[in-house]
Amino acid sequence: MPVCVLVLEATLPKVVRYDYVLGNWDTEELAVIPEKLKLAEEIVKSFIGHGVSRTMNDFNKR
Repeated sequence: MPVCVLVLEATLPKVVRYDYVLGNWDTEELAVIPEKLKLAEEIVKSFIGHGVSRTMNDFNKR
């Protein structure tokens, strides 16, 4: 199995993968951070108060 992985990786184009994850955020991404943090806060509170099943039902719709 490792041989297949090595062959596959050798055929992929060389891309600087860390730029996507660690690169600078653009203004559109920065603008949604407060909204996403508020949503994350609501999810954590729901998980603590109501459990995983209800939280998943409530928030996976969004």
